[in-house]
Amino acid sequence: MYPTFVVLAFRYTNTILNVWQDILYANQVVDSNVCSNCKIQKAYKKMWDTIQGNVLADLKEIRKQTNLKKIYITGISLGGGLSVISYVDVLNSKIFDQVEVINYGAPRVANKYYADYFDGLTQRRSKRYIVKGDPIV
Repeated sequence: MYPTFVVLAFRYTNTILNVWQDILYANQVVDSNVCSNCKIQKAYKKMWDTIQGNVLADLKEIRKQTNLKKIYITGISLGGGLSVISYVDVLNSKIFDQVEVINYGAPRVANKYYADYFDGLTQRRSKRYIVKGDPIV
């Protein structure tokens, strides 16, 4: 936490399993909570589904204790992918008045329909930084 905002940060790719999860882009499942044609990478959705309840509960408690109104969601590599997927649920939870997302070296975790939906939600203000030649992105 900072004086005027909260940061939700997801960790990087750090195991062989994580590398495998990063490259399974084609293995996607429909996320009907987002839009009817939206598909998300199955491994990333499973990771987020596993921690979503705890993360949202913790964010509610942080908001209650601090009364901060802004959150930045961020991550690098695998964490960047999770920042994209989690953004929708954090935004829809209405815990924070302002939700921003910035990621670094994130793999693509969804199809074009999800990307279009995401761009609409963020008003194309999300930031994704990549390094040329990075095989993950």
